[in-house]
Amino acid sequence: TSHGVEISFDLSSILDRVEGLDSLTKMFSKEEMDAVIADKSLEIDPKTYDAMTICFDVMEDATLYTNKAFEKGAAARKVLEYHLADKAAADRAAVEELLAQGVSLEEAAAPYVDEAAFQSWFQSFGEALEQSLK
Repeated sequence: TSHGVEISFDLSSILDRVEGLDSLTKMFSKEEMDAVIADKSLEIDPKTYDAMTICFDVMEDATLYTNKAFEKGAAARKVLEYHLADKAAADRAAVEELLAQGVSLEEAAAPYVDEAAFQSWFQSFGEALEQSLK
């Protein structure tokens, strides 16, 4: 919570466990990997080999999820992926322009790091997300 703004996510409401994909997501066993390495006469650096076996161990216990599909979901995903990054890039360009004019970093960044700037972005984000679903 920041100044009365609370953001929370209920992942179980937007992610579903996908059943029946176990055969597609099952990792190679160490024995299968060793067999391929031997069969192909591959030379694997010991650190690389250790990293691969650690990854296989971690993925063996991982549960994979996917978000629920919904109408215009791709458009909403684009807003989720790019809205903040695009705003940050534009703000950075504006700050760099002010810096080039001799304004201090503190002064140049001030309009972009206060509560009002966040509220403005958050409002814009919500509107963009709503618009993407129309």
